[in-house]
Parts: sequence; structure tokens; C-alpha cells
Amino acid sequence: MTDPVNTLREGNDLSRKLPEIADMLKREIRAATGRDICFSLVVWTEGRVQYISNAQRPDVIEGYRRLLAGWEAGMPDVPAHEVQ
Repeated sequence: MTDPVNTLREGNDLSRKLPEIADMLKREIRAATGRDICFSLVVWTEGRVQYISNAQRPDVIEGYRRLLAGWEAGMPDVPAHEVQ
């Protein structure tokens, strides 16, 4: 059985750490591409979903809509660099 106190603590600890994780992700993306690219990171613990992004919320919503539409249309689950 899940301990709700530990679950809440875990989610709170993660919430505090997300800005640091996002900064690291931003640096890694910039190193890989040579520029800043919008991103959002979604994480979930038992009973809680959290996200952090360097994009505005409407843009994140649109990005998620596109992703979900692709999945619903049967988009293959392969890395983008393998799609021709």
C-alpha cells in the first residue's frame, strides 16, 4: 500500500528540484543543437503529475495536443533520428 505522506514528500522534493533539472536540460539541449529550443518535462509520482517548461503554457498545450494527435493517428514510437 502506498504511504500518502511519503508520496506527498516525494512530490514536494521533486517540485523543489525541477528548476535545477530544467536548467541542466536547457544547457544540454543548447550544447546538442547550438541554440535554445523550447522544451517541457513531465514527471509523475504516485498521485501527482508535475511539469516544468521554458515555453509559455499555451505553447506547451499546443505541443502536447500535437503529440497526442500523432499518437492517436498511429505515429510510430521510434526516435526522430530514425524516421525517414
